[in-house]
Amino acid sequence: MNASALLKNLGDILVQLLMLVIYIPKTLFKILKDPTWVPRYIAEENKKDPAYRDYVAPLLLYICLALVPYALVPTGLFTFQTINKILGILQTSDAFMVGAIFIAIPLTFTFLIELFTAGSFSRSSMEYYLYIQFYFFAPFVLAVQMRYVLEILLSTFCHPLMYLYVAFVLVPVIVWLFFVQLNILIKEFSGSVIKAISVLILGILLIFIVTDSIGFKFSASWSLGKWELGAILALSMVAFYGVALVMRLMSWRRGNKKDKREDAS
Repeated sequence: MNASALLKNLGDILVQLLMLVIYIPKTLFKILKDPTWVPRYIAEENKKDPAYRDYVAPLLLYICLALVPYALVPTGLFTFQTINKILGILQTSDAFMVGAIFIAIPLTFTFLIELFTAGSFSRSSMEYYLYIQFYFFAPFVLAVQMRYVLEILLSTFCHPLMYLYVAFVLVPVIVWLFFVQLNILIKEFSGSVIKAISVLILGILLIFIVTDSIGFKFSASWSLGKWELGAILALSMVAFYGVALVMRLMSWRRGNKKDKREDAS
């Protein structure tokens, strides 16, 4: 690769990074200000090629907001133990498990919405709901990650600033997310509030199970190792996709029977 091509590629990378710096706050502000805009925008952008030129793409936004907060931690605050722990995670299957947990959070709500609506589990509908969930969970992930960053900066969770952050940032974001999810579920379930609340509670419970809030604590109390916990998570995902496959096959059979009746008539 010659020098001119290298400089051009470097320039492209710098422009992309600059655009992210500008468009991440813009996208985040738009989501928080008008969450009803998200489903409309996703539906419109999925028809375009290229898509997401005015705002950050859902998956990219979700990943960036999960990782960027750690850039705020001064390198001097990382002890040798912390660095070794991070390197150990990256070099083992723990990195895959952490990534899988982050993806499982929006995927759980996507699965439940698809299961209790059409139940066809088509690629287009799953992609549509998953992108919506990436956008909706982005502020929550940022708030949670910033809490960890503050804990590192303050060297303790019991600092007064931590209590202020939890009370005035984390809790409001959780309340915002709760009502946003409730609103979209009510719309998807044709106004059924009871069904929407039931699915919302089930989704919250499943998220607690697949994250360290409950799952890892149970594994520790039951003396389960990483392989056992990984097997439980894997079996849970297999069960999810097994139900999805059965629902998809049932939908396909109903469609075939309907087509045959129409042909016969």
